Amino acid sequence: MKPFIRTVLFCLFFLMIISQAQSVKPEKKVNKSGETDLKKQLVTQPRPVRNSGYESIEEALKDAENLKRLYLTGKKLTELSPKISQFNLLEYLDLSNNQLSVLPNELSTLKNLKEIRLSRNNFKDFPSVLSQCTHLTTIDISDNKIQSLPTGLNGLSNLKILRMSRNVLTGISDDIAVLKSLKELNLSNNKFVTFPEPVAKLSSLEILIMDNNKIKNLPASIDILSGLKKLSCSGNQLASITKEIGKLKNLLELDLQKNSISGLPSEIGNLSSLRSLNISFNKLSSLPESLSGLVKLESFTFSGNQSPEFPMQIFKIPNLTKLNISNCKLVKIPPGLSNLKLLKSLELNSCELTEFPQNLMELKNLTSLDLSKNKIKSVNGISGIENLQSLRLDYNEIEQLPDDFSNLKNLRTFSINYNKLTKLPPNLEKLANLKAIQLRKNQFSEQEQETIKKMLPNLRLAF
Repeated sequence: MKPFIRTVLFCLFFLMIISQAQSVKPEKKVNKSGETDLKKQLVTQPRPVRNSGYESIEEALKDAENLKRLYLTGKKLTELSPKISQFNLLEYLDLSNNQLSVLPNELSTLKNLKEIRLSRNNFKDFPSVLSQCTHLTTIDISDNKIQSLPTGLNGLSNLKILRMSRNVLTGISDDIAVLKSLKELNLSNNKFVTFPEPVAKLSSLEILIMDNNKIKNLPASIDILSGLKKLSCSGNQLASITKEIGKLKNLLELDLQKNSISGLPSEIGNLSSLRSLNISFNKLSSLPESLSGLVKLESFTFSGNQSPEFPMQIFKIPNLTKLNISNCKLVKIPPGLSNLKLLKSLELNSCELTEFPQNLMELKNLTSLDLSKNKIKSVNGISGIENLQSLRLDYNEIEQLPDDFSNLKNLRTFSINYNKLTKLPPNLEKLANLKAIQLRKNQFSEQEQETIKKMLPNLRLAF
């Protein structure tokens, strides 16, 4: 057989094999139940939609049967369509930042609705239909113009959170006592001049926020709120604190800043569960000896008071990790500060310190230190605070940093704006954890700035 003919026959044979191979259908994979993988192509039942962003109720209606969360914030709505009743699975409804003043009765048909947000609208009255939404656990109707709560709140037996801050409330009716499940109540930024006594009947309350009103005293009945964990009454006109506050044994956080308090009752030392106490910007010049009873206190803020000396009672609080005593007229820090062995954060800004407190070197756990806005000229010895991670020395009179500054191996952020530095100490490149240095408004020459940039090429520098 001639070579040419052999070649043609070989090609025909090869093409026939390929054609047969393509004609063989792949075997369907079958699982143990006899079903093939083709089931993956079947249309499954639609799952409930949990997140949504629609322009209107009408647009959302296409998903009404499956929708669980509906966001209609900032849509300039002046009314809510009765068609809201078609959203049977709805659990969360956000209507904040609109122009609503009423709600339709159809809202009460939503048996699964648990949370509704109505802040920043035009409500002048608390919508009575909400009392018929018996499964609600959260109502946020802040930033409106509501003057009072309605009667007949019995239907809200499951309500746990009620936020009514930034309204024009002047009082609370006794009907609020029916909210037996209420855990959190926010009445801040209203028009209260006296503490609303009916609030003391909320025996399940754990969080009470009454900030920025004009309340002049806390009633003795405050002790009824025995389950309270957070009490915040900052920005009022409190002149004193009732001794009954010492009976709140479960209190974890107490915020009384920005009042006119001139003295604390000794019973405050009975708050054995307290972890955070803020009494800044009052008229306190001393503290009770009973503070030593605050055995679980971790954070204490005393800034902006009238004490010319460091309150020695603070040294007896055994477990402090955060202390703020800024904006006071302190000239020096007494040796007792070293008793606070667990202290991690210390703020002493805006005082009248002229020297770096050498006893800070004994605070081996200190990681954050703020000494800004003082009159400190030298920080010799600061390298002894070995675990320091954040350091602020702004607005002082520091002319140079110590040569051993590079021993602060854990330092991450450093700010020394508005001082009198002309150069930086050597070996700062050894600070491997340092990410940024703020050096604004010092006295570096342009040449020195370039030297610093070359020495610290990987740092964020601000001159």
